[in-house]
Amino acid sequence: METAQRVWRLVGDRFYDPRMNGVYWIGVRERYLPRVVAAGSGAQFYRELKQMLSELGDSHTEVLSPREALDLRQFVALRTGLVLGVVEGQVVAAEVAPDTPAAQAGVRAGDVVTALNGARRDAAFVQAALTDPLTARHMPGAGDGPEALPADARDAERIRLLRAVRRLLRSQTGSHPAPGTPIEFELQRTREVLHVVLRTQPQARPPKVEFRWLAAPGGADASVGGRIAPIRFTCFHPSVRDELERALQNAAGARGLVIDVRGNGGGLLDTYRWVAGEFMPGERVPMLVTRRDGGNPTAQKVTEPRVDPRVSRHCPLLMPVAVLIDSRTGSAAELLAVTLAEQRNALLIGEPTCGCVVGVRVEYVLPDGGGLRIAETGFVSARGVRMEGSQPCRPLG
Repeated sequence: METAQRVWRLVGDRFYDPRMNGVYWIGVRERYLPRVVAAGSGAQFYRELKQMLSELGDSHTEVLSPREALDLRQFVALRTGLVLGVVEGQVVAAEVAPDTPAAQAGVRAGDVVTALNGARRDAAFVQAALTDPLTARHMPGAGDGPEALPADARDAERIRLLRAVRRLLRSQTGSHPAPGTPIEFELQRTREVLHVVLRTQPQARPPKVEFRWLAAPGGADASVGGRIAPIRFTCFHPSVRDELERALQNAAGARGLVIDVRGNGGGLLDTYRWVAGEFMPGERVPMLVTRRDGGNPTAQKVTEPRVDPRVSRHCPLLMPVAVLIDSRTGSAAELLAVTLAEQRNALLIGEPTCGCVVGVRVEYVLPDGGGLRIAETGFVSARGVRMEGSQPCRPLG
């Protein structure tokens, strides 16, 4: 009871929106605390707490078991190495990470998933997913990812189909599958049909930076000034700053930059401000930040954080910029994409982003070693775009 009360009270006191996203928070306490206290195991205890916090419909506010809290700090998760996506109404292998069960089984990006654990992914499955009213609702407890439902009809269909796939997997493997849990895939590759069984493995994916040169289109000069520099990084974490700074410095003078934040779930606000400052010709206020007013807990206060190129050791990068985004682009990565689009007219290419843009200041440690992460900061772009829950970054076309 003490732990459950602490979780409920901290969220009620610290959540950035004093209206609690329109949720009657006292009523949530009355419904869930008896269920939490009656839990017969630690796993059930955390399931009830997670369900309680899901009532807020917030992408970042969550409670973590002791194991989950430790894994998150070490960038560890159960993975098969296969990222699913939707292309033209088909579930496909969107990305296959190297040195993972999916890569070792020979799965390739672009393979079409025709069956999953024996359930067909045919036209009937797609139709059922798109007509089921439940797939229009965000249900984290059922296996949904954090992304919001896009306003565009075609983008919304893609997310609803992904939700149907994730929910089916959750129903088959449980909310917390054990390491080694098998998942059976039937894949179509041109005229070839493949059957593979992938087993989840705990894998660490620490933040990394990738940099390379591409020849400029049209046979332009092959010198540095005639080439394009794609830079991909996976997290806004202090550990990547030195490597990312070297990549940006190496790209100075290029004809154009491609900043690839597909699959980048965000990170620290200070790291975002530093990266954004690298592209600014002068000091800017790219966002309005909203927090609880400490002197008046029923109100919000608004501040104007600045990005400043003067903190950099080299000249700002003022060449044309394109930003690659997808539905897994979240948090600080979305902040960067919308900042570059609004302040530098950057081209946004890919899929609408997650719409998961709030800030977690600290992780509160629970008595048993679990963790509580609370969205204590909200964001509105300089042009008035509300970031959380609204797909703030949309690609061209």
